[in-house]
Amino acid sequence: MKKVEGNIKSVQVKDILYIADNSIITIPASIWDKVFSVDATGNLDDAYIKLNKDSEIEFFDKLDFIYDIDYLNNLTSDELADIQNALELEYNETWEEFSKCRMGNTNYSMMKKKIASLDYKKQSLSDYINSRVIIKSKIIESKRINV
Repeated sequence: MKKVEGNIKSVQVKDILYIADNSIITIPASIWDKVFSVDATGNLDDAYIKLNKDSEIEFFDKLDFIYDIDYLNNLTSDELADIQNALELEYNETWEEFSKCRMGNTNYSMMKKKIASLDYKKQSLSDYINSRVIIKSKIIESKRINV
């Protein structure tokens, strides 16, 4: 997830690791320097790194498969469900098109990366929705306890 706090933009380390694992694009060295300097005492995947160079910010602004958490926070449950449904439809259509491609075809590699990106986007959205439900239920529980 990407997030903005004032003038500071940040991105989750797990998103960087996903990009690296799937060889989608080359990650700038300055971002790797930050990943390697993260204090790994907690869960590294949940850590965020600050992006302070314009080139770093531009790099992540171009990646549409990494959600902006502020954007998601401003959506209703129905809007999130609509996005989830549209994403599932796009994934299925892409998978169907991919299944018709032959290995070695110029579209094969591109389609494979697109499916991986859509799958990651689906999982990220699902994780966000599940965490949002958990947070809301904790707030409701705490309100009930205080009543």
